[in-house]
Amino acid sequence: MFLTHFSQVTTLAMVLVCAWALLGGRWPERVTAVAYALNWVGSAIGENRSAAHHAQPILTALDGAFLVVLLLLTVSCRRTWVMWMAACSMLAVLTDVLTALDPDFGPWTFVTAYYVWSLGALLSLGVGMAIEGRRPVTLLIRFG
Repeated sequence: MFLTHFSQVTTLAMVLVCAWALLGGRWPERVTAVAYALNWVGSAIGENRSAAHHAQPILTALDGAFLVVLLLLTVSCRRTWVMWMAACSMLAVLTDVLTALDPDFGPWTFVTAYYVWSLGALLSLGVGMAIEGRRPVTLLIRFG
């Protein structure tokens, strides 16, 4: 999982954005950060390295569950970034499904498409935190 510099950098970015959302966001950002991190940890544990370019039902199920969480957030809160993140997640799930349906779907194509959609989802959360995720500032003034 951490064999390349690119995977190390993207993992660090994921940890930083999720920590930022968990510590500085409101409830939709926190729920998304926890779901995103659980999906990542589950994928790291459930990945079958010997069949890296073949269909992996565990990863498809985890990605599908994450998509369901995002779709529920889409209908329960008014955040634009959640719709973008759900769209990227849906494309990641479709990449999983395409891998299962087409045995000629190459590993390089899968990894490239999956990284694009995963980074798009991460970017959506980061932009959402920067624009909509800030908590209201409370100012406490004491006199005397």
